[in-house]
Amino acid sequence: MPIKGDYKQYTDPEEQAKMMGNFLGSFLNSSKIPIGLKWLGWFLLLCSSIFFPFVIIKDLLSGGLEIFLLVPVLFQWVLVYYILKKLLR
Repeated sequence: MPIKGDYKQYTDPEEQAKMMGNFLGSFLNSSKIPIGLKWLGWFLLLCSSIFFPFVIIKDLLSGGLEIFLLVPVLFQWVLVYYILKKLLR
């Protein structure tokens, strides 16, 4: 029996990242959040997406990390891309 609705929305990682990006973008752009907290959230998100992969790659090269742990980092990069794309349009 086929699933009704847009099944791709829930199974495609790119679509999931878009949904999460839209949620985080609207959350961080909310007027109820103090501006300092917004900047801190964006700063932490961008820093983690820039610096954590280097730590993971270093661990991978030394043989101390499993490859499947790279998936969250790749997801985070896609998430940051969609958030920035949404904010800069």
